Amino acid sequence: MILPMERNLSFLVQAIVFSAIALGCGGNSSGNAGTCNAAAPCGGTLDGTWQMDSTCVEGDLAAYLAIIPGGPFPACTQVQTATAAMAGTAAFASGIETDNLTITFDTSVLYSPTCVGTIGGPTTALDATACTGFQQTLLNRQYVSTAACSFASGDCACSVSLEVNAPTAPQAYTISGSRIVYASGSTPLDYCVSGTTLTTRDAEPSATFCNTAHKL
Repeated sequence: MILPMERNLSFLVQAIVFSAIALGCGGNSSGNAGTCNAAAPCGGTLDGTWQMDSTCVEGDLAAYLAIIPGGPFPACTQVQTATAAMAGTAAFASGIETDNLTITFDTSVLYSPTCVGTIGGPTTALDATACTGFQQTLLNRQYVSTAACSFASGDCACSVSLEVNAPTAPQAYTISGSRIVYASGSTPLDYCVSGTTLTTRDAEPSATFCNTAHKL
């Protein structure tokens, strides 16, 4: 569940999703900025299947989503708020991790007249009709599960949900102290197993993704 945070959305899951269970700051899902109650890395035995319980984001998730080239939003989109949630399981056995994870992002985004001109050309006007068109455009983009847009104060404001499934291919790893090190070269993750609770932490540009899980 922890691949490196590549700079495109197809790896967003391999990055965030894979850094899902192993991401643990602990706490509940957060908005644009916040601080999680980070668990100190302590290592421990990972073997077993872990069920995701909660997701927490430190830093600015909206800024993080805005810098991903090839993502679901046009480049000029203003991502104003964003929250993340993780669901599913991660299994560890004999140095192999296998995931069944889904990450959901709920966002609010804004399209300005300037952005509309950039996307549709300088003669494109932003009005209620153009805003409705943006809604359909978003719904047609990969990873977008829902989108609702409204025209107000000269801008087009949209609520958009993204849903991404983690790659299911097994990932080889080794343990180095309190860190999970992936053979693929993905960013290593600090982790802590305390009883039946797993916490992990993964710092990425603009945001740190954290999760907690319990052992099944």
